[in-house]
Amino acid sequence: MDTQRELARALVDHWEWAARKGLVTEATAATLSTSCRHVLGVDPDWETLDVQTLDVEDFVLRFNTLSAGKYKPRSLRDYGNRFRRAVTSYRGYLEDPASWRFTSSRRQPASRSDGPASAKRGRARQRTVQSEERSTPSDESVGVASHEYSFPIRPELMAKLAIPRDVTTAEINRLVAWARTLAVDYEP
Repeated sequence: MDTQRELARALVDHWEWAARKGLVTEATAATLSTSCRHVLGVDPDWETLDVQTLDVEDFVLRFNTLSAGKYKPRSLRDYGNRFRRAVTSYRGYLEDPASWRFTSSRRQPASRSDGPASAKRGRARQRTVQSEERSTPSDESVGVASHEYSFPIRPELMAKLAIPRDVTTAEINRLVAWARTLAVDYEP
């Protein structure tokens, strides 16, 4: 058995497992897993790496160097911080699975609101999204193969989107135009 490949793959898979078991939120699991895949992805053979001996700072530096044009500086920093936390926490799990517990070193930002109007908009948007979810046929019911994607909107918050595997550019353009209208600061 190739334990090195298993350990590197297990680092990414660990977070999905932790969410299924209720040990972390799905959003936390998705952001940590995504960060691991992105940062480790600078090595084409990342799945063969040994997580126990991995030089975390070297990977973060390589990721920052290779991805500088793709992401804003804050995004690079966030990916690096999440990757560090994910590896540190996973190594703790490997050392003592019986007493492992994920602890977030991040403090949650205070909720920002501009008063009752903001709360009212949020409730209206939530009702609209819920009604759209109920009225939309599932991919299985119409026989369309799709893939679900997770996208980090902000720290600890992931958006999920199911897109048909055979999606066209025109359909993606329509989806992007529609998604813009969901922003609280959208102005047509």
